[in-house]
Amino acid sequence: MLDLSHAPGVSDTIWDAVELSARLPGKMADSFERKGPMPVRTPDRRAFRRFYLRGKAVLRCDNRTFGIYTLDASRRGIGFFSPIQLLPKLNVRLQLPGVREFEVEIVRCCRLDELCYHCGAIFVGGI
Repeated sequence: MLDLSHAPGVSDTIWDAVELSARLPGKMADSFERKGPMPVRTPDRRAFRRFYLRGKAVLRCDNRTFGIYTLDASRRGIGFFSPIQLLPKLNVRLQLPGVREFEVEIVRCCRLDELCYHCGAIFVGGI
């Protein structure tokens, strides 16, 4: 199996065609080189360990397309920065680099800055 760093990124054509892109918070701009498992915080109630998954992806919601930045992922869910607020229980589609599109359900979304919402979602199924 190839390492995630070998997966092709979201093409510039797709990224340039999105309606709106998320802005990275200043503290995150230099942390996209991290790889591997994330440190475990005590107490941790998570069922599955999270791994760094830093990069660009595309979010599709209500026939609109947005550029997002992924942060981390586990077997059950994914964390990302979105340019728009996404309400809990909303189902959206994510196109990750080098893989097919996935349907996810938003479980949390909190505003950090203009065009920057920190979101968490669980995988619902593949499309």
